[in-house]
Amino acid sequence: MPNGHSQIASKPQELPSLVIRGGQVLDSSTMEFYVADILVRGETIARIGKVRPPRGAAVLDARGFYVVPGLIDVHVHLFGSGMSAYRGGMPPPLATAMVNCKHLLRYGVTTVRSAGELSDDPTPDLAINAQRHNWSFISPRIIPAGKAVDPSEDGLCDKTTLRQMIDEKAKSGVQWLKLMLGEEDRDIRPLLPWLQNHLRRKGLYSMCHAQVPWTDEVIAAGINSIEHTFYMTRKSVASLGPHQFLVPTIVASEGESVEATRWAWQLSKRIGVGSDAAIPGLPFAAALWKEMDMLMNCLGVSPMEVFRLATSENAKLLRLPKVGTLREGNAADILLLRKHIKHGLDVLLDPWVVICQGQLAHATFPCSNCSMF
Repeated sequence: MPNGHSQIASKPQELPSLVIRGGQVLDSSTMEFYVADILVRGETIARIGKVRPPRGAAVLDARGFYVVPGLIDVHVHLFGSGMSAYRGGMPPPLATAMVNCKHLLRYGVTTVRSAGELSDDPTPDLAINAQRHNWSFISPRIIPAGKAVDPSEDGLCDKTTLRQMIDEKAKSGVQWLKLMLGEEDRDIRPLLPWLQNHLRRKGLYSMCHAQVPWTDEVIAAGINSIEHTFYMTRKSVASLGPHQFLVPTIVASEGESVEATRWAWQLSKRIGVGSDAAIPGLPFAAALWKEMDMLMNCLGVSPMEVFRLATSENAKLLRLPKVGTLREGNAADILLLRKHIKHGLDVLLDPWVVICQGQLAHATFPCSNCSMF
């Protein structure tokens, strides 16, 4: 449990200028720490080095703390409660999604990819972004996929219907398409390469829940990220291309993804870190931490290596060059931690300060060394 009093901002506090002074800053290229100040202007890291605070700037004394980029969860269902699934009929409860966003920020998750919502609303995740842009509340950066696409259920059986669906997705403002494939979708198999090419032409990326024995064909079509590891053999994993990612969601599979994940690591394939929260039985509280812990034990790697996967490597999966690392010009998604990550992932369960897109999102009090409170 956190020490002191924990607060999560329900309204974004504008931080036009903030200096984080004297912290141990993580260099994501070497995974080493060095002492520096960070100047945050608006949503951006303006300078790293020796900083003279601008007039009126808030100053956070970070001496003795470790300053790292915010975490990224590449597989979430924001409208899930963790207790029961919803499908069809009523629109997804926005209030549930907003509470989930607060849970994510509480545990230092500052960017998420919506992995397709099961909803009659085609773009429920965009509604959360609209709330943030209206300054009504603060949330992680949300990379939207809209409603998950189930070809047989949605009547998508040929190029005409698939083209119409993709064109509508592109116009809606989503960035990813979540494809749900089951045995009943075998007719779409020969269309997968065409579908991927049309998505690319429209500037969209693809992820696939491929619960089918022909996962090899999904991979061969060039789908950008494979979610879970259904039916995956070592040969399947070996066929993943250099720009494709496997997102195993070990915590959601209750360990069934372990073998394929190990193959991916042994074969130097790219692994994304996603929790699959909040599916039934997996609420958002610390879900990404659990996935990171299981991944660390599965692969036999250090806490620092798993942290790299959940930050800079996840940012590459999402094609977000300004996220996942602390550099001048990058997004001001910043965590302040009490201990070095090399001593264990437990430090991520209680971040001292969370800043998301330049806004104070979470702080654990008492906090006597910051002029911003």
